[in-house]
Amino acid sequence: MAEEVCVKHVTDLPKCKQLPLPGEFFVVVTDPTTRMSCKVTIEELGIQNPESVTTLTISQTDHGFIMPNEGVIMAYVDPVDGKVKKAYSATTNTLSQFAIVDVIDKDTIKIRRHGPIVTTNNHGLTVGKMYYLHPNIPGGVTDVVPVAPNYKKQVLYVVSTNSYFLVDQPEEL
Repeated sequence: MAEEVCVKHVTDLPKCKQLPLPGEFFVVVTDPTTRMSCKVTIEELGIQNPESVTTLTISQTDHGFIMPNEGVIMAYVDPVDGKVKKAYSATTNTLSQFAIVDVIDKDTIKIRRHGPIVTTNNHGLTVGKMYYLHPNIPGGVTDVVPVAPNYKKQVLYVVSTNSYFLVDQPEEL
């Protein structure tokens, strides 16, 4: 069974039903008040087209980002200089706020906070695993649960060899 993914801002939880067919894109939705969970498809969450999930284009001169095989760079905005930087889970100041999902050119990136991502290549991550913000590799992810003093921040769940779901989870110590 897949690890639980809490999708924030879902106001009308669908009724629980039978599990989706193999290969169907789904997540486990947990109502934070009742702690009841059920698996729902992306369509049931109202996401008919993955591109309908908000993706923002950001301009930052000479940002220096290069997309890794995973197809995602976890990032945050530095409150001191206002620049987008690679996130890591060693301190609260460097925790991810969003993911860089595309590098357009040396000055332009696309970011997304949550939702499905489909890559054109095999991303190399393990299907069915939850990934966390890496404690030591800026921008990276790991399937090893970080331990204190690092923060445990879930960032994505791998659905298939070329897709995953970005999750917006609060961090834990």
